[in-house]
Amino acid sequence: MAPEFNPDSVGKYVAKKSEFFSSKGNDVFNTPRTFKTQAIMSVFDKNNDGKISKEEFKAVSKAEYQQISEQIDTYLKSNPQLSDVYKPDNETKEISMIKYDDMQSMLDDGYISADEIENKPKQSTLKGKNLPEVRDLKSSTQMTEDEMKAELKSYGIETDESKPKILREMLDSARRERALYDENSDKIDGHIGTYYQELDTKVCSILASIDNLTDEQVRSMYTQNENGDYVITFPMDKGTGRTVTVTQAEIDNKAVTIIENGEPREITGLTQGDADVTMLQIAFFKRFGASMQSIPVWAYKTQNVFVSPDQTQYGDNQHVEDITDFSDIPLQTTFNILSADELLSKGIQVKAEVKAGENPLKVKVPRFQLSDGRQAWIENNCLTLSDGTKIEGGHALAFRGYDKETKEIILTSNEFHNLSEIRVPQELMRFFEMTDQKSKDKPDGNFE
Repeated sequence: MAPEFNPDSVGKYVAKKSEFFSSKGNDVFNTPRTFKTQAIMSVFDKNNDGKISKEEFKAVSKAEYQQISEQIDTYLKSNPQLSDVYKPDNETKEISMIKYDDMQSMLDDGYISADEIENKPKQSTLKGKNLPEVRDLKSSTQMTEDEMKAELKSYGIETDESKPKILREMLDSARRERALYDENSDKIDGHIGTYYQELDTKVCSILASIDNLTDEQVRSMYTQNENGDYVITFPMDKGTGRTVTVTQAEIDNKAVTIIENGEPREITGLTQGDADVTMLQIAFFKRFGASMQSIPVWAYKTQNVFVSPDQTQYGDNQHVEDITDFSDIPLQTTFNILSADELLSKGIQVKAEVKAGENPLKVKVPRFQLSDGRQAWIENNCLTLSDGTKIEGGHALAFRGYDKETKEIILTSNEFHNLSEIRVPQELMRFFEMTDQKSKDKPDGNFE
């Protein structure tokens, strides 16, 4: 059946896209667009995240797009008033119907933005600069305005913006681009480099487990066969003969199709950046399925995938505050914030108690005083400090080290990439759990 453009689909797309951004607590990039741009996006952007991934682009053929674009053009000629409906920044600007081949050439960084469709470059381009790999940048939530502007300037981005939220969005966007284009990010080299994770992919426990793997550990997991495919043996499968094969095409496409309940399921939107990370992530889904994206999996189970049977297995430690010295914690350890119910089981109340007659929106959650004068509280599944530091709940963070002088645990930052680190005061550890090879809590260690 020939594809057909439906004008009603544009309004539905705009509404769903706004809903998507609102659900993420982020409307910074939910920019008004021309009707023509929204129409083109509605054809491709099926997950309503405001951009077109490689998989979404491939789902529409050149012939189909040609037919639909002609229909959009015809519709706009008969409805000229629509040219002003979604005009950007109150400017009237004619946007030509972009060609399919031109769109395909924009996918070199993994996606097509609405800006590109409107013939505007993406906010910044670090491609070709071959910036060195870096993993110890300061978390944007722990940076001052001047520090954020200085780093943005180093990427060629000058701004007069002063709102911390928008500056953080700009900086995190630039860092994600850096992860995509820094040196050696586009090839399998047996080294875990930098990456960024899409917000809604729910793969953080995999990433946290592999974030600090040594080159020797990574290289021991895979070989390359005569077809150029990569054959992966996870450490937990050592000695069983069980392997997983990942093709170069799957790595390039950042997508994999697995069989789930007897039916094929395509998993898209995988981690961008380091190719080794993408390879291991695809192998993980082929070996263990994608249930972790819909059903939470204990972090220690993911951790044990990367531990051979002859090694000490990880368990779950929900009493991290009992540790007095974090110096000997293995770098592969994963930390995350306890849920409100788990905290309550330890006698820590983080839910606001609403009394009769009170407006729930005006009731503040309990606050906790730190020894350095700062306050901390948990709200909307996020641990927040009074200086602006934020640590996302429901997000696995890899252990990077311990600062004895400041008594801070250093973790991968919660900006959904591994270019930066966040420092957490040790006295906040009562709000955390961790994977632990010394834990007394040793549930079934089998992932499946």
